[in-house]
Amino acid sequence: MSHQHDFGSMWDRFDDAFSDGFARTPRAPRERPERPDRPTKPTGGDSGTPAGPYTSGDPGTPDNSEYNIQITFKGSWTADLRQAFVSAANAISDFILGDIPDTGARRNPVDDIVITASLKTIDGAGGILGQAGPDAVRQGSFLPSRGSMEFDVADANGYQAAGLFDDIVLHEMLHTVGFGTIWNDLHLITGSGFNGALANAVYPGAALIPLETSGGSGTAYSHWSEDKFTGELMTGYIDGDNNLSYMTIASLGDLGYNVVSGANYTPPTFI
Repeated sequence: MSHQHDFGSMWDRFDDAFSDGFARTPRAPRERPERPDRPTKPTGGDSGTPAGPYTSGDPGTPDNSEYNIQITFKGSWTADLRQAFVSAANAISDFILGDIPDTGARRNPVDDIVITASLKTIDGAGGILGQAGPDAVRQGSFLPSRGSMEFDVADANGYQAAGLFDDIVLHEMLHTVGFGTIWNDLHLITGSGFNGALANAVYPGAALIPLETSGGSGTAYSHWSEDKFTGELMTGYIDGDNNLSYMTIASLGDLGYNVVSGANYTPPTFI
């Protein structure tokens, strides 16, 4: 279920079902604030050091009452590369309300998803960025319980300098929790459209939400249409300035998550 990313032409090019393309448009780096109410765990320094694990969400709320993303970092991380994961995970914990059932062994249950984030040397700058996606899903619901996000360190630093790495991480983390990656399992694709009732209820078009149909087995049918939605974060192509629409959040509801209402939705400020 992982995607391999070749950023020379594609946003995420993955080994099997997923491949996003994007045109590189550099922009100024932005702030990536870590949520002040979350205890800080050991983090990599500016020179790149091992980073401690992180769990998203409100520390004042029991884990069995909210959606938590547990991130295990592998490799050497600078503080700002790690922060992109922290910001993305906390944003998703704000979008998804409430807990989902634990899974896994009784002595080591998963609540709600565990993501392994890796930095490694793959092929240097300009080649394959990495791969991401769910590694295990729950029986019945297909909601992911484990996932992996792996990046080439040279490309990660380059996109961080261009102010795009946080966009990439949020895009890929949304794939890892199920956007585009479990649609077929849940029968959410009809022809070239997304048929989820919640997302279509906020889509102003007369037909189903159009999906990207180009890009082979990667980008095709796992992203919103670039021609229709352009700067939306979950098209197959990244733009100079990206936005995350409530339509995308509503589509997470179509996967089976309980999501924030449109009236209470606040788009993330770090992308």
